[in-house]
Amino acid sequence: MRPYSFDLPEDISWNEAMKYDIREMLRCDGVVLLANWDDSKGACIEARLAADLGMATRPVSRWVNPPLKNPQKIIST
Repeated sequence: MRPYSFDLPEDISWNEAMKYDIREMLRCDGVVLLANWDDSKGACIEARLAADLGMATRPVSRWVNPPLKNPQKIIST
């Protein structure tokens, strides 16, 4: 599974995309854990790093009130 692309080139490697993703994540206050996040190598890395750095990590239902019907369709801005 490939990390969210942030409009990166289609041919970017997984490693390079994750490096970019982690830099962007570090600018955030917390990390949203989507359904089945633990099936994604990249999401596991992000969740562990966020927890190690003391950042909030919560399921989407705990960030959004009322919970979204389909949290997989969230688009990052």
